Amino acid sequence: MKPSPFTFDPRADTLLILQNPNAHLQEENEIQVDSEPEYERLGSDEAGLMETAKARRDSPMTLDNDQSYPRGSLEDSGSTQVEFRVSSRHLSLVSPVFRAMLESRFKESRPNDQGLYELQASEWDAEALVILLDIIHGHHREVPKRISVETLSHIAIIVDYYGCHEIMELVFAAWVSYLGPPEEFVKQDPMRWLFISWVFRQESLFTTATKMLLLYDNGKYVVDLPIPQPILDKIDDNRQFVLNTLFGHLYNLQQDLLEGKAGCSETCASMLLGSLMKQMRTRGLTPVRPAMPFDGWRVEDARSMILGFAARPWRVPGRSTDHPCTLNKFLFSRVSLTLAHAKGLELRDFEGSPCTLFQSMSA
Repeated sequence: MKPSPFTFDPRADTLLILQNPNAHLQEENEIQVDSEPEYERLGSDEAGLMETAKARRDSPMTLDNDQSYPRGSLEDSGSTQVEFRVSSRHLSLVSPVFRAMLESRFKESRPNDQGLYELQASEWDAEALVILLDIIHGHHREVPKRISVETLSHIAIIVDYYGCHEIMELVFAAWVSYLGPPEEFVKQDPMRWLFISWVFRQESLFTTATKMLLLYDNGKYVVDLPIPQPILDKIDDNRQFVLNTLFGHLYNLQQDLLEGKAGCSETCASMLLGSLMKQMRTRGLTPVRPAMPFDGWRVEDARSMILGFAARPWRVPGRSTDHPCTLNKFLFSRVSLTLAHAKGLELRDFEGSPCTLFQSMSA
C-alpha cells in the first residue's frame, strides 16, 4: 500500500520533481478560452493536482471527444511543481534514461542536503506520471482498470521518453482488452491510437489505426504527438494512390461510354454518359480527370460519392421494364476491389525510423 499519494516507496531515496505539470491543459485552455465551459481548475498545490488526477482515474474509458472527467488548467503553471518520493532502484531497473541520470557525474547522481537524489522533469501530464510511477513501484491496486485514450497517449509519451516500455506490457494489454474490436474504438481517435500503437509496438492496432487514417482522414494532419514523419508521409501516399485509382474508375467509365466500350448499345451508352457527366458537374468534377494531389479529399467521401452516381431510369420503347444497365453496375465492383486492397501499414516497415521526436532530436 502506498504511504501517501506522493510517496511511492516508504524508503524513498529520490525526489522526482515535476515542474509545470499539465502544461498541455494550459495550452488547450488558452486556445479554447472563449469556447469552452468552466471546468474545475487545478490549484497550484499538490492536493489540487491529485484531486483532478483521481477524478480522471476513477472515470471509465472514453474514446470520443467528450471526456467524462474534469479538465483542469493551471493559473500559474510556471511556478508550480510537484515532488514525488520514489525509489532510485525501481527507476533504474525499468528505465535506461533514469539509470543514466542516476549514474552520471551530474548533480542528479549526488544526494542533496536531505540525502535524497533529485531528478527533474517538466510539463508531463500529472495523472499519467502518477499512473506510471504506481506501475513501476508495484502499486497495482492504485492503477486504474480503465483510462481515457487521451491519458493513455500521455502515458505513452512519458514511457517512450524514459524508455520503460517493458514494465507497461501487461497493464497495456489489460487496458486494451476492455475495449473490444480495434475497428470499433480506434476509429474514434485514430491519430492517438497510431501514436500509442507505435510506442507500445502493437502491430494489429498500428495497422488498424493507419487504415482508419487512410480511409477517413483528408491528409491535413493536425498532430500534437511525436509521430515519426515517415509514417504520416506513407499514409498520405497511400491515400493519394487510392483516391487516384477511384477517380480513375470514374473517368475511365466516362471515356469507355464515350467510345462505346461500355453500355449494351449506343442508346444505352449515350443515356449513361449524359447522366454521368451531368452528375459529375453537379459535384464539382470537371470533364478532365483531376491530377494528384487530392488535397482535402477523404477516401470514404470519394467512395460514397462515386457509388452515389445513379442514372435516371429509362425504358427501351416497347419494353415494360426499366433498362438494366446502371452507372453503379459498372462502378461498384471496381470501387469495391480497390478498397479491398486498401490496407493499413505494417509496423515492421518502420522499425528503422526514429521512434519519436525525442529520439530524433537527440540523435
